[in-house]
Amino acid sequence: MIQFIIPLTFLIYTTAIVVNQKNQCLCTDYKNQYECALNQQCIWNTTNCIKKSCGDFYYPLQCKNKKECFYYAQNSSCLDLTNCSSLNSTSTSQCESQSSYCGMYNSTAKECYSLTTNPCSQYTTQSECLYSGQGQLCLWENTQCQDFNCTLLDSQTQCQTYNLYCTWILNNQTCVSATCDNKPTSECTLFLSRNNNSTYIQPCYVDYSEKPAKCRDASLSDLSPFTCSLNTLNFATWNNVELDSGSCELCYAPLIQIISLAILIMIQ
Repeated sequence: MIQFIIPLTFLIYTTAIVVNQKNQCLCTDYKNQYECALNQQCIWNTTNCIKKSCGDFYYPLQCKNKKECFYYAQNSSCLDLTNCSSLNSTSTSQCESQSSYCGMYNSTAKECYSLTTNPCSQYTTQSECLYSGQGQLCLWENTQCQDFNCTLLDSQTQCQTYNLYCTWILNNQTCVSATCDNKPTSECTLFLSRNNNSTYIQPCYVDYSEKPAKCRDASLSDLSPFTCSLNTLNFATWNNVELDSGSCELCYAPLIQIISLAILIMIQ
């Protein structure tokens, strides 16, 4: 039988998950009511999990964070969003209060608009630099827009504002990049990191074998039915209707895993 030597890189499964909205779990991927309820975009319909319509959102923050919806304060309702220019606003704050996606105001055209995602250095105003409606992550320092860095945050309040990316170290009063190891067990869910304009999720879990318990990097096999979706920002789901059996798995397998599986099948 012919034997193949497989490069080790093909067999290394990273535990970090690339943030890509196309790879997030759909409501129909959830097999149990518990995980369906954890996802603010979904609602349980007697026997299955379905996507919410705009009218199903009751809280302003949930409504305005949905790209297809906007919050109409006059009657406290969530309505379908056709385009940003249809919003009735006279300032950036009014635009943002209705839609995170259409959170900028063009004073010349007198209408709300969606900010195009660019490298931080290309934003020329503070409002554009600090706008995060489409996942932008920049800092305004010395009248310039700079790439985000936790070490540039010099107060605990600022650091905690970005608590998914940063951790405040009490001992030396500094803000550092978050890791599972430097998170307290009370916040041991996940952290986000940025690299080459991509965002990554690293799930965490509480390791009770240590005394005292420690927060550690988690692989999917470390996650339970109650932490699978929560600790992966809904990129993974429990693959069983029953919570006492099954496993945590990504809704969309990374390409590296697909390649690895294909190679393993070929050599058997």
